Amino acid sequence: MSNAMRQVIDLNTYFGVYPRRNVDYSPEALRRLMEENGVSKAVTVSLKGVLYDHVEGNAETLSECAGDGGLVPAATIDPRKYTGQNAEVEQLKERGFKLVRLFPEFQGWPMSYSPVRSIAKAMQDVNLPLMVNTTAYGSATDLVRMTEGCTFPIILSGVGYWTLSEAVVLMKEKENIFLESSHLDSPDAIETIVGQVGVDRILFGSNAPVTYFRGPYLTVTNSDVSDKDKEMILHWNALRILGSV
Repeated sequence: MSNAMRQVIDLNTYFGVYPRRNVDYSPEALRRLMEENGVSKAVTVSLKGVLYDHVEGNAETLSECAGDGGLVPAATIDPRKYTGQNAEVEQLKERGFKLVRLFPEFQGWPMSYSPVRSIAKAMQDVNLPLMVNTTAYGSATDLVRMTEGCTFPIILSGVGYWTLSEAVVLMKEKENIFLESSHLDSPDAIETIVGQVGVDRILFGSNAPVTYFRGPYLTVTNSDVSDKDKEMILHWNALRILGSV
């Protein structure tokens, strides 16, 4: 199957304003990127929620996604401002969010931060997927410890060459651990995960517009796995994890 015919759901995109970076993060730029690259759905989050205030950011995400069949809202919570308000987490699904994201790399808190455990406990009843950046050594391991006993999907984001082995070990140990693909930069990363864990545990993400979309996309489409496996990674696994989007 040619790349032009592939369906794509991008699990990892942003929009908004990012100070000190000369990149167009506007919603219009995201929509152009989707159209140019054949992305049918982009799960997205407002940078206001990541960098400033998650309540205002979540409201902006819902507003931008309303009436746009291509944009799927992801919520975020800043653990530095979370003291166990379970109702805030419980309402996320009712408001239409399909995914919850945490951003330790932007906000500077450690993965062993107790509010992370509190958020995870509150999410257990909500049953939304949780995606967390786990770029640093040991951060994925700490995340699994902090979410011990949770059964909802937990998606590791930001995993690259040096942390792939850690992710694979954790995915073998825990069936609810998944991997988002945006930072998979080793030549055989896709083949390693498919061979050792299974294709159903990888979800496509581009990290756009922070990352150039075609890089992560070509990592999947140029990998030495079957066309069926590529379709699972680019599209079908996201539908299964997120539900009907």
